[in-house]
Amino acid sequence: MTKFKEDVMELWQLGLYAVASILALKSLTTLMANHRGHARRSAAIQARLRIQQRLTAQSSKSTDGRRRATAKPG
Repeated sequence: MTKFKEDVMELWQLGLYAVASILALKSLTTLMANHRGHARRSAAIQARLRIQQRLTAQSSKSTDGRRRATAKPG
């Protein structure tokens, strides 16, 4: 091969490598953004469930207390 063809091939290889690197970085950032969004949604759902469980537990405790307080003895 001539020197010119070798130089052209090197330029093509360099260009393809640069494009592949850019696409890989773009894919990585998209993957990380999707993971972050999924993690946030999951954390929000878990927090809502915990709050709902606490409210349910508190309401059942207060309801039990009211029943006991209003119950007539024997």
